[in-house]
Amino acid sequence: ARCELSRRCEELAAQLTMRLETLLSSRGIRASLVSTVGPSHTAAEAAEALELDDVSRVVKSMVCVTSGGEPVVVLVGGDDRIDFAALASHLGTPRVRLSTLAEAEEITGYEVGAVAPIGDFSLRTVMDAAVASSSSDVFTGAGNSDDHLQISPAELRRATGCSVCACAVEAPPPAP
Repeated sequence: ARCELSRRCEELAAQLTMRLETLLSSRGIRASLVSTVGPSHTAAEAAEALELDDVSRVVKSMVCVTSGGEPVVVLVGGDDRIDFAALASHLGTPRVRLSTLAEAEEITGYEVGAVAPIGDFSLRTVMDAAVASSSSDVFTGAGNSDDHLQISPAELRRATGCSVCACAVEAPPPAP
């Protein structure tokens, strides 16, 4: 049974990758899919697998929900967390919260930890100013934990039609 489940997971991952490749091609988005050996479930794991010295080049696609129920994708550097007050102010809403795992997967069709900022969905997207100002390519989720989308911040802005605001703060160091 475990082998069958593993095989089904691999098939689903391949379908998600093909779906993303088709979207990139059909929309003329200049980006590359990069595969790593073994899954990466955190930005730090992705940076290590991609042999990046700077975890901020791994961009997290975080699904949030406004107080009015609108889903929003927020793009922040891998070592940052969302500044919800700044994000709410930018969006013109009283409050914003992080979606639940189930909400994120239902909204985007991607597993949490591998959410691609580009998909079969049309969601309001916000990019943190630090990501937008980066001169280096960034790596985002690509639909499964083995693949990553390599793309310039400018192309990511064009592809998502996102707005930009300073909506991230540095995450505190892990507890000892």
